[in-house]
Amino acid sequence: RFQEVSKLQACLEKTVTGSGQFVTITGEAGVGKSRLAYEFRHSIDRNKTIILQGRCQSFGGNIPYLPFIDLLKRGLLLKEDDTPSILERKAISNILSIDASLEKYLPLFLHMLSIASSKYRLSKDLRGQKLKKSMNQALVEIILSNTKRNPMVIVFEDWHWVDEASDEILKHLVSQIETYPLMLLVLSRPEHMTNWPDWNYHTKFALKSMRPQDTAHALRSIWQVSKL
Repeated sequence: RFQEVSKLQACLEKTVTGSGQFVTITGEAGVGKSRLAYEFRHSIDRNKTIILQGRCQSFGGNIPYLPFIDLLKRGLLLKEDDTPSILERKAISNILSIDASLEKYLPLFLHMLSIASSKYRLSKDLRGQKLKKSMNQALVEIILSNTKRNPMVIVFEDWHWVDEASDEILKHLVSQIETYPLMLLVLSRPEHMTNWPDWNYHTKFALKSMRPQDTAHALRSIWQVSKL
């Protein structure tokens, strides 16, 4: 996958100069989408670039915002064994450390993360489409605000299992990134063919099975041998 990795690195070079990039990788199960993303992520200098992941789940199609919830938990360093009070404290502190202006969205983030708070309660009038629109805005704001500190790469895996709300948010987010140092990398099986608008910063990969010689080269590299 030398050619594919080189193209991803070229997209990253554009990203760090402030030209946002949207990259989609499609391919059948087992063709190597996750491995390609793994190799690309581990080629990035994490001291200079923020790298985050969000993953869809096979059971998650009916759970709104699931990959973004996963993204938030990772980005805010929330752990499964944190107590409720620690979760609240960490979430609030880490969100405000990104940008103090995000305080107005704290009730939305805490609601999304299922974190109870006596201070930041969700307004009772936020329901239905109004809540959905507010969630969309909050998530886009926290992600774009994060890029003010360092360039950012976000990888979304298994997008073919995405929920409708997350799909809409991603489209809105992509429409905003052209002048931000943000690269969005989305991995999906071919059956999930999102009708993406024609953005000039969208790079598409349709992965096929590797050629026998490429497979042999990969195996030699993994086993650290000169011959098979």
